[in-house]
Amino acid sequence: MKRQSLPTISVVTADSLQDFKGTSNVVVIGYFAPNDCISHETFKSVAEAMQVDYLFGIVNDNKLAKAEQINVPSIALYKDFDEGKNVFELTHDSQAITAFVKAASTPLVVEFLPELHASYVTVSLNTHDYAIVRADYKF
Repeated sequence: MKRQSLPTISVVTADSLQDFKGTSNVVVIGYFAPNDCISHETFKSVAEAMQVDYLFGIVNDNKLAKAEQINVPSIALYKDFDEGKNVFELTHDSQAITAFVKAASTPLVVEFLPELHASYVTVSLNTHDYAIVRADYKF
């Protein structure tokens, strides 16, 4: 299934969560209260900007968030490599969310191929918990 044929943000339920996680090697799901309009709008703006590269979903079920051990409001990035899941306690800063998605979706260990060079050099490795100093590589 092509990302462009899917909606910008898919509604994810307890029944569809596992299937949604399996649709791509990286999926981003926002866990929000149903009446949290600010979080929804911020997440929607990030999803619209990054839809070409990632699948986005939204959960409005507190029981499902608890089952996934996620505090509401938060964003979870599920991936089929490294630790499998990263969680970002939500801020309403779309740039911080974008930086989180880019950093968390970049594998920590991969075969270094020339076509991957640019994506690893340009990714921001700053998160809300820690900062990793990025070295400038010269070839």
